[in-house]
Amino acid sequence: MEDKIISSRNMEHCSNAISNDYGLWYHATMRQTLTTLLSSRQYQESNLILPVLLGTTNENDISLIDVTKSPHVLIGGAPAQGKTMLLHSIILSLLLKKSPQELKLVLIDPTKIEFGVYAFLNEQHFYHSTHGKEKVLSHISSCIEMVKCLTDEMDLRYDLLHRAKCRNIKEYNHKIHSGQIPQNAEYNIMPYIVVIIDEFSDVAVAGGEEFLSMFMHLLSLSRSVGIHIIFSTYRHDTDIITGMIKANVPVRIGFRFIDKHASLRLLDRVVQQDYLGVGEAIYSEGSCAFRINTPYLEVPEIEVMIAQINKAH
Repeated sequence: MEDKIISSRNMEHCSNAISNDYGLWYHATMRQTLTTLLSSRQYQESNLILPVLLGTTNENDISLIDVTKSPHVLIGGAPAQGKTMLLHSIILSLLLKKSPQELKLVLIDPTKIEFGVYAFLNEQHFYHSTHGKEKVLSHISSCIEMVKCLTDEMDLRYDLLHRAKCRNIKEYNHKIHSGQIPQNAEYNIMPYIVVIIDEFSDVAVAGGEEFLSMFMHLLSLSRSVGIHIIFSTYRHDTDIITGMIKANVPVRIGFRFIDKHASLRLLDRVVQQDYLGVGEAIYSEGSCAFRINTPYLEVPEIEVMIAQINKAH
């Protein structure tokens, strides 16, 4: 039996669904641009620690999550269905809300194409390894070095929290802001680090066991010290989406899949027949799942937003 997606209306009974000449169902609600969603009251007035804009629901409500509560996000689906565009939306919705003192990014793009536009983003928005100043990492050696560096950073942060007698980054930063812990050379604001990986499967295959071992260590322990990972994949083999990854990443977003087996591996449910057009996805967290229409944007819009971010910081 194929699972049904939680929604206020099933596609077949939706009054604002239409059918094309090929018998495929599409929702009449058009994808909204990222610019439109970023100007929404829900996003503008959000006080989430790390607000991520995912798009809209079938009821046209804004879908907004706090990455710190996720604590990691896995995005899957067939090629050219909207995964990378959603990553752009995530990156920009974070940057437009958070200063470089509050947030550092790590961008990994093995294709060397999709994240190239962020080379124009100011240096201060990025977290750098000890051996390089690349803004967008594409070579596997750089990716492995970065994961090593992030693992070391995680260990240093745990040591700092222990000395400060704090359980997590939120408590630590609150004590810094409130003056309970005096700011000095040892104790300072701890920025969140969000790692964005496009086509994780390419990095995992090229990096082999060395990369995967360190990546899993980071994935399982980094939440408390403010390191969060959002990664996408077009491959859904069990050697890519392992049991350990699924156990540590409860939030998963699936676009249209090639077959029902890929859907089952990523979302733990078969939903192929429920999919609509490009850009629509299923948000899944535990037993809860609902459909979202992810934002639409083009490169010129990204460039304008990057210029805006650079001017603000």
